[in-house]
Amino acid sequence: SDLDYPEGKTAVIAREAIASIYEISLKDYERAVIQYQKLIESGNPANRDRYQFAIGRSYYGKGTFQQAIVEYSTFLERYPGSELVPEAEYQIGNSYFVMNRCDDAVKQYERVLEEYPDTKRRNDILLSIGVCLEESEEYGRALQIYRDIKDKYRNPRLIQIKIDSVLERMKDKNR
Repeated sequence: SDLDYPEGKTAVIAREAIASIYEISLKDYERAVIQYQKLIESGNPANRDRYQFAIGRSYYGKGTFQQAIVEYSTFLERYPGSELVPEAEYQIGNSYFVMNRCDDAVKQYERVLEEYPDTKRRNDILLSIGVCLEESEEYGRALQIYRDIKDKYRNPRLIQIKIDSVLERMKDKNR
């Protein structure tokens, strides 16, 4: 029957709800991961990619970025045909970025732009690449990126602040 635990359809729907509540409402990422792992084992096989992706997202939310990379990479290996692949690739770049591993982040972001040129994340990726270039004092390249995305970015004022900051840093460097 639908109520057969833990494989019944109703039980799976309940576990999905519990996992989501732990992750999104309570921000209890460890408990969310446990629920998503149980769903991978006994939930709807058609949703296993979403469950694995959610494990990566939960580790990212918890601030355990290296483990998020591991989980997103596992997702990419197991579910190469999932519609979530571009987002997982992007989140790996973000994980490197927040760990201040700019070289790895830029490589990953460039890969995303190359493989998914129409990604909705394009301007966010370019902003992050610009920040990395700025941090490594590649001001000219950073400035070019900021100018390229200024009119396309959802917050053009932020981009103008970045442009002004780079111009100031360039001026200071040349003093």
